[in-house]
Amino acid sequence: MAKESKILSTPSHDHEMPVELTANHMVRQGYTRVRASHTNRFTACDQIGEYIPDVTAFYGNAGVVAEAESRDGLVQAHTEAQWKTFYGHVNRVGGHFIAVVNKSDEVAARSLLTRVCGSASNVRLWTCFRFSVSP
Repeated sequence: MAKESKILSTPSHDHEMPVELTANHMVRQGYTRVRASHTNRFTACDQIGEYIPDVTAFYGNAGVVAEAESRDGLVQAHTEAQWKTFYGHVNRVGGHFIAVVNKSDEVAARSLLTRVCGSASNVRLWTCFRFSVSP
């Protein structure tokens, strides 16, 4: 696996926050045609195979699929099936797959990515940091 990026976030246990943070990060980094499911700020993503990804975009001419996942999701067969589908898709179209997880779940995510994608150079892992606000 190649490049890693870090996304800063505030506490959230729902899926919408990391999806929106990922999409916003992509916009700031110059990705184009950014689409994001589970948010009202972006157009929803098109289905790929049996699944709808969290975020899709283009970086130059390369198609990008990003999927945000929780600690619990990293051990579900559904997540592995999604990641295989999205990884297969970006291989066919010439692009990148990005997994987005909480920093504390990085080891588990890398393990799943290795199982699903091997040591592919078109796979990225982005981590979110969660900050707690003191009263």
